[in-house]
Parts: sequence; structure tokens; C-alpha cells
Amino acid sequence: MAGKKILVADDDPKILNLLLLCLAKEGYEVTGASDAYQALQAAVEQMPDLLLLDINMPAGNGLSVQERLQKVGSLCAKPVIYLTGNKSQSVQVAANRMGAFALLYKPFEIDHLRRTVRAALHIPDGRRDDTEQSASTEWVIPAETFTERGFDERQNTDR
Repeated sequence: MAGKKILVADDDPKILNLLLLCLAKEGYEVTGASDAYQALQAAVEQMPDLLLLDINMPAGNGLSVQERLQKVGSLCAKPVIYLTGNKSQSVQVAANRMGAFALLYKPFEIDHLRRTVRAALHIPDGRRDDTEQSASTEWVIPAETFTERGFDERQNTDR
């Protein structure tokens, strides 16, 4: 059975590539976008089952992407998980108003993202869509990924 399609949009190339790699290893078909315009275009072309949208991106933001996609009949009911470093109440209110499935704050553990993705796609925890056991390792996105110091790929931690 083909994997579920996930669109990931984040303007930080390190975060975007890490998320794409992690989700692809889980068996999902992933597409990446680095700004709101690319996210809109990719969503219409790829028709993903789930959208992971950074809230602050160039050419719009994750909230505006979801708002525009709600006008596309076949995409209006797709679950959205927002990613952000902004922990303000206004972001929480906006995400709730848009009907977001979840709001994850950076930095976050990839294992938490995996569980949230499975829940959004109604996949039992610990199993892929094709019911095979997930054998991948846990990854933690180190806090320095979200700063100017950059991402150190050696931060992969097996638990």
C-alpha cells in the first residue's frame, strides 16, 4: 500500500531537510516547500493527506496557507500541524481558530512529531500505514538547529 502523503513547509532548510528525511524513513511520501507560495502550489499539485506548516515563512505564513487551502474543496478538511518557535497566546488562538490538529513548538523531539503525525493520519502508534512495525531510531532536533549555530547531524540519539 502506498504511503500517506505529507507536505512539509519550513523556511529553514536544515529543519525542512531533517523533517523530510525523518518522515520519509517512516514510509511517508513527503514533499517540501520553503515558503508559503511553494506550499500552496505543492498542496494543490500533490493533494497531501497531512500538512506540516511553519507559521512564519516568506511569501505568507502557515496560517494563510491553510486559509487559502480551505477554499479548495478537496483540501479543506486535511489535518494541519503547525510548527513554530513563537509561544505567544495570539499564535495559539490563531491556530485554534484555523482548526489546527496540533501546534508544536520548536525545538521539539522528532518522536513527539511522529506520534502527532500518526494521530493526525489515524495510524495506530508504532505502526506505519501498511501495518509494518516502525524500526527507525528516535531523533531529537537539538536546540541549536533553531539558532545561528546550525545543525550537527551527529545529534542522532538511539534510545
